[in-house]
Amino acid sequence: MKQTDTGYARWPTSAALLLLGAFCCAPAFAQNGNGAPVSVDEVREQQVYRVIPLTGTVTAARSARLSAATSGLVTTLLVDAGSQVSQEEVLLTLDRELAERQLQSASAVLEQRSTALADAQRRLGEARVLEKQRNIAETLIRGLVAEVAEAQATVREARAEANYQRGILERHTLKAPFAGVISAKLTELGEWVSPGEPVLELVALDNVRLDFKVSEDYLADLHKGAAVSFTLNSD
Repeated sequence: MKQTDTGYARWPTSAALLLLGAFCCAPAFAQNGNGAPVSVDEVREQQVYRVIPLTGTVTAARSARLSAATSGLVTTLLVDAGSQVSQEEVLLTLDRELAERQLQSASAVLEQRSTALADAQRRLGEARVLEKQRNIAETLIRGLVAEVAEAQATVREARAEANYQRGILERHTLKAPFAGVISAKLTELGEWVSPGEPVLELVALDNVRLDFKVSEDYLADLHKGAAVSFTLNSD
């Protein structure tokens, strides 16, 4: 997975400002002597929300244009513009079939060589027992020691190859480097992507600034701490 930090970035946004009212009324009835029932109002206090739709821009202090670390065909795309994601969440995957086969092959070689090493170590251990009883030639011992050393070297080589192939396979998965929202989707299922080619844009929401104009009709109703919800547009 690759990413390119772009510093401060701005996106169009749609915001909804929630303003609170104070009271509302509910009807009640009372009996006045022998006359007809009289309707009165019982005043109860409760919060009344008014939604004001606005448009403006959001400025993010942290953003990134994400790209794949290897070439491949997009086979899974799990997000769209506007999707909120958590850190390390899988965003898309490339075709993994060839990479999986190469890892399986490398793992099989590692298992085979590990078995050979265990066998060589077993035979050397048995020879050491016979050596104490002076029932085995010294040259045979030296040969087994060399065989174990060679087997250990081949195991290290096979393990390094398996780890390399595992790393190649992991490069076929693109994860979110930090939590935020997808501000733009730049690829689709079935498209071929290359390293360094941006496929998604991600913006962090932990430090953003919203800029929008409010009509004078609503200025008197604004107060510090008013709730604001917003969505990013991908335009």
